[in-house]
Amino acid sequence: MHPKYLSIFILLYISSCKFIFPISDLDPKVLDQKTAENRAKQVTNVRYDISLDITKKETFHGVTSIHFDFIKNDSPLRVDLANAVIESVQVNNKTLQGIDYEKGHFMISVNHLSPGRNTIKVAYTHPFSRSGNGLHIFNDPEDNETYIYSQFETNHAQAMFPCFDQPDIKASYKLDVLHPKKWKIVTANLADKKTSENEFTRSYFPETLVFSTYIFSLHAGPYAEWMDRYGKLSLKLYARKSMAKYVDHKLWFQVTKQGLRFFEKYFGIDYPFSKYDQLIVPEFNFGAMENVGAVTFSERFLSRGKVTRSGKEKLASVILHEMAHMWFGNLVTMKWWDGLWLNESFATYLAAKAQYEATEFKEAWETFFTGMKSWAYKADKSITTHPIQGKVSDTEEAFTNFDGITYGKGASVLKQLEFFIGEEEFRVGVSNYLKKYSYSNATLLDFLTSLEESSGRDLKKWSSEWLESEGFNRLLAEKTCDSSGKYLESIQLTQDHITNTKIPRSHKTQLALIKLQSNKPVLMGTQTVEYGEGITKIKWNTEVECPDFIFSNYGDYDFVRTDYPSEILEEKNLSTLKSILQGMDTLSTLMIWRDLFEEVRDGDLSLNRYKNLTMDILPQDKRDIVLESNLGHITSPSFSSYHSFLYLKKQSDRQLELEELEEYTWKHMLGSPSQSDRKKLWFRGYVAIGQSNDFFQRTIQLLTNKESISGLSLDQDMRWSLLKKICSLTSDRSRINELLDAEKKRDSSRIGLNSALACEAATPDPVTKGIWMNRFTKPNEVYSPSTLRTVLHYIFPIHQKNLQIPFVEYFYQNIKEGKIEGDENYQETYAYSLAPSFCTEENRHILRKFINNNRNLPANILKSLKIKLESEEECLLIRKKNGF
Repeated sequence: MHPKYLSIFILLYISSCKFIFPISDLDPKVLDQKTAENRAKQVTNVRYDISLDITKKETFHGVTSIHFDFIKNDSPLRVDLANAVIESVQVNNKTLQGIDYEKGHFMISVNHLSPGRNTIKVAYTHPFSRSGNGLHIFNDPEDNETYIYSQFETNHAQAMFPCFDQPDIKASYKLDVLHPKKWKIVTANLADKKTSENEFTRSYFPETLVFSTYIFSLHAGPYAEWMDRYGKLSLKLYARKSMAKYVDHKLWFQVTKQGLRFFEKYFGIDYPFSKYDQLIVPEFNFGAMENVGAVTFSERFLSRGKVTRSGKEKLASVILHEMAHMWFGNLVTMKWWDGLWLNESFATYLAAKAQYEATEFKEAWETFFTGMKSWAYKADKSITTHPIQGKVSDTEEAFTNFDGITYGKGASVLKQLEFFIGEEEFRVGVSNYLKKYSYSNATLLDFLTSLEESSGRDLKKWSSEWLESEGFNRLLAEKTCDSSGKYLESIQLTQDHITNTKIPRSHKTQLALIKLQSNKPVLMGTQTVEYGEGITKIKWNTEVECPDFIFSNYGDYDFVRTDYPSEILEEKNLSTLKSILQGMDTLSTLMIWRDLFEEVRDGDLSLNRYKNLTMDILPQDKRDIVLESNLGHITSPSFSSYHSFLYLKKQSDRQLELEELEEYTWKHMLGSPSQSDRKKLWFRGYVAIGQSNDFFQRTIQLLTNKESISGLSLDQDMRWSLLKKICSLTSDRSRINELLDAEKKRDSSRIGLNSALACEAATPDPVTKGIWMNRFTKPNEVYSPSTLRTVLHYIFPIHQKNLQIPFVEYFYQNIKEGKIEGDENYQETYAYSLAPSFCTEENRHILRKFINNNRNLPANILKSLKIKLESEEECLLIRKKNGF
């Protein structure tokens, strides 16, 4: 699509639209902090007795008794219960009439409660969830088996049982469940009794230790099961029967046992609960969830082909992240959601630490940088950034904080803190904190006090700078050599705060001096330094030659944006940069590559020069992680890759370059070692770029087995990636439908069905697009939120932006009128995926105006739109600087 046609449409749209958003009442399921604080003063010593019947297909029945000590005050007591049909409510054996129920909670008058022990008993019916939150049900199309699992964070426990759904009212739980006889039931404890009731079984689970509602769980179904032990601790792993063949249970248990051993030693505390089960479940909204004794994982961590080392490493990281939560988050929990980072940042950081020290995946700090830390820098640069420890007014706002700040920046800042106060001092402080607040809740002050006691350092200023303030600093390291130019005299570190932060910070980093010898970088020495506001002069601790390059964050201990002297990026010095990129250790190489792409994003480095540098170096660098983390900057089908910007050119101007990129990826894929992970990475790039007739015809030959790629076995998911791409290239369905029918016969799984629907939606046909745009507004049993999220990714690829134009107004109308059904997870995906991204001034103007005129949109939708607006602004900057 040439941008001039888009401009005409958008100018017409601006003149015709009115941006009005109706003000709606607060969702009754939302809990605000003030209400939570008041309720925490009313109740203590809570126990839930939960009895469930899950034998029906659409709904489940429950009877829950809440036992608690009541501390009398004048406020009625709120009980959370979302979207249920309440049959009866009893308080201390007296049935209440006329309960005012708002589908999210009901209130109990203090007149019905007595100081001391009380019981509220509720009988109710509730629909099973299709959204992935609450008690979710899934029917497997391959074997028609049914599976159930729960997901309660942040406040969805109330979608299974009435409760005080907030993190600082910890409780114990007794559970019994009526279920089909062949089903396995998994929760926080092992069952201690089973009875038969006609054709069903009732399983009984004893009272648990105390923990928060959001980490209680229930899972049910005919799961495949694997068993192991860690000392006396029971370990089990579960997956759908139809997915069992893809589960490498030996790897799961190996990493699990390595992690348990590491964390028990590191924390000085034995695993704090009775068992450790892990369940791999379908249609899961997140990566995983740290339920006590029954951790859930998305099936996205299963591969239906040969698993790459990168895939295994990512799985190990997530297993260890969730395990770390058993101590950080489950044993000790934040009081309110403003302390979410105390859970997620620690789990993220300590997972990398455990992975590096206890498993085979010694690349942990490299993948930590390319994943979590890069996410952190991006999130902290955004206008949607926030302090790591900030204000969270309610549970709706809490959901928006599951982001790169809470996970990535928090973990990165903890790495800086450990370096700042000392590794052992940090470990001892963490251990003491966990021991002191076991099975209770804690605050930031509690955590800092423990670290201050172990390190002997006052951390109030550090906390104010790093945890309670947003943004990051920039650091420029400049050398001064002696008059002969041979020896280093000093290094000047300049810290500024010209990005989006308002303050300088206290930093500790490691400098490294690099000298080129025979065009290869040689590490001449390192030195640990602390620096603060303004300029810090550093004298090297030994006499050393003047370096060719200074690495100002060697080892990646600091959280700071590295600036380079301007001459480093000049064309005449690119040979020096190439030598450094090809010869440095992997972590340093990855850090420099990221810095270079940030220079592109800031408009300080030509995208074309970056592309040429990348295409030259990547085939020569044999480290897969370097290829994986940088190839997408050329081949990705989304802004701001080089590939994406070609679609801002006229078709005649871009076609040759697209074919050159296609040939480039194909050539290096063929030249990669047989059956290697590297070959798969190049294949992925080839599919992303592919659009020529040669690509189209070759894909048909591959899918019909008339052609093959030497040394590359096409697994089922790779076949779908090819088919989805060619579906997006032609509206002639005759040939495509034949291929699609054949592929659906090969793969009747839910993944296959979703992929087939994505193929349909990707068709470059306005009528098809209209059908799917309507479907996206109403997730249902046929088109679940999980299915629609898959399809959303393929509806308007980079080469079909012209087909999105007629639906722009429809998108904005749906958002402002609140017509998007589904939960907060789905609505966020809808908003981000379909918000127009055209890289034009007109589109930026519309999006900004819509945001400014609709500040009362749900927090998650508003945040998604702001992030999309920032992407549009970045794209425009690069476009202007590079003349696209």
